[in-house]
Amino acid sequence: MNSLFHRLANIGTDWLKALKTDGYVILDNVVEPHFAQSMLCELKPLRCHSHVHNNNDNTYLIEKSNVWECELHMYKELQDICPDLTRFLNDKSLCNIFNDSKFFPYSFTHHTLKLLYSENGGCFPLHFDSDYRIDHRRITAILYLNEHLNDNNNDNDDDESESGGELKLYPITRPCIKIPAKFNRMVLFSSTLMLHSTSPTHYPRYALNLWLHCDKSKSNISIDTNQYQTHWWNNPEKVKCMAKYMYHKEWRDSILRAHQPTDNKVQTLLKSHDRDLQVSLHKLKPWINEVFAHAHHIQNGGVDNTPIIPWFSL
Repeated sequence: MNSLFHRLANIGTDWLKALKTDGYVILDNVVEPHFAQSMLCELKPLRCHSHVHNNNDNTYLIEKSNVWECELHMYKELQDICPDLTRFLNDKSLCNIFNDSKFFPYSFTHHTLKLLYSENGGCFPLHFDSDYRIDHRRITAILYLNEHLNDNNNDNDDDESESGGELKLYPITRPCIKIPAKFNRMVLFSSTLMLHSTSPTHYPRYALNLWLHCDKSKSNISIDTNQYQTHWWNNPEKVKCMAKYMYHKEWRDSILRAHQPTDNKVQTLLKSHDRDLQVSLHKLKPWINEVFAHAHHIQNGGVDNTPIIPWFSL
């Protein structure tokens, strides 16, 4: 039996190099179309299952409006009734492709799978997926299963924008990248350093969110602490601070869009966001003039390839 990601194994390594350099890559027609369709057929009925619940923020338990999720690896009873989704969960070929490539300083052991469904304006605020200090997730891979954005029945880019639910990436060296959630499209990016969000969706939006976990004891990462002092972009922590500063207004607005406005805990989340901004500016103080100039350039549509962001160095 072919691995589920045999198509990726057959297209060379340029996409791996792009992911390492840019922090993200977009791939279309990733799995066999009939298998993607079969997973969608299994996913749709789960919307009403008791294990598929409203998304909430892990810190403040704030419910996100019209977003439902299920971590399939946690529910054996669901795996028994979703054979293709379970096969997708258990297939290790994506980890093997990364391990065999030698482009990344990790030994990937497995991936976990979250099923996602959103509707009626459901969206995610700006966030990073992983904190390297407590989390072994290093690569996020989202596979979209939205039939109305299928290449076979949609040639109009306007239809894509009208459907909403786009993934938005904020790669720091260039303006925000807005990616339509097309059927059988996978977007991979750095779990630790790529700031991202989703736009409010106007159609039902289905996605499979994979996280590739590494064995930190086998990571081949060498950290030059002297280099960290040279530029803000040499230091992964400062990169996150830069992202928090550059996009703090949009980040704040996205919190309000994603959560119930009547939830009092949202105010707590906003206060935490404002504190994080001040902490980030303090950490960036040695480079503050450079930081302000860079942010102004990018926010006005510019591109700056000077910073070499260490997307996969944690």
